[in-house]
Amino acid sequence: MGYDKNYHIHDELYKRAKAAGDVAWGGDTDGVRFRNWKETITSFSLLEFFPKKGKLLDLGCGNGTVALQMAEKGYEVTGIDISEEAIKWAIEKSIEAKLNIKFNVGNVIDLSQYADNYFDVIIDSNCLHCIIGDDRKKLLQEACRVLAPSGVIYISTQCGMRDFKNMEYVFDEESRCMIYNGIAYRYFGRPEDVMSEIESVGLKIIKSTVDFNENKHLKLFAAK
Repeated sequence: MGYDKNYHIHDELYKRAKAAGDVAWGGDTDGVRFRNWKETITSFSLLEFFPKKGKLLDLGCGNGTVALQMAEKGYEVTGIDISEEAIKWAIEKSIEAKLNIKFNVGNVIDLSQYADNYFDVIIDSNCLHCIIGDDRKKLLQEACRVLAPSGVIYISTQCGMRDFKNMEYVFDEESRCMIYNGIAYRYFGRPEDVMSEIESVGLKIIKSTVDFNENKHLKLFAAK
């Protein structure tokens, strides 16, 4: 691919987000992303195949936007993120909300701290598109390993071609990565390629849609 990756850049970005008074990741000062996730999470309860209780892993949990909402619904929630700042922020929010959530600093491509078949639900909090190159397969293999045989994983990941208005970002068509200051920052695979990645590790896709809004998200549910 020819580009380096730097997952720890997210730590500085979370510091900026908190200092700016954002509710969630990505300049969410007005809480739009929080409300969007609330609608998504509400829709889970309408799906017959989605577990209504159990152990839940929030991949790339950030400052806890998804983890807190799922804990409020009674799930036993664990969140993992590589950003120490994000985890500190998430812990603060969980204490304020009086919710018992396990938040861990860690790289999502290594889930060795969790046992095989441990989680009934795994949610990708817009994490997969942050993972670059061969690390993507490592993440998906680990997610498959820790997912219970009767469990479900939900993935929401950006996809498709990009035309960036911010000139600091460049889309490299060969690697399908957003390049930021020479760093491969995001991966925007074609929906069919991302689904093939997911199926290649032994996961079976139950339901999938592509949301062709400004950010183009592939949203899917999969199981073993």
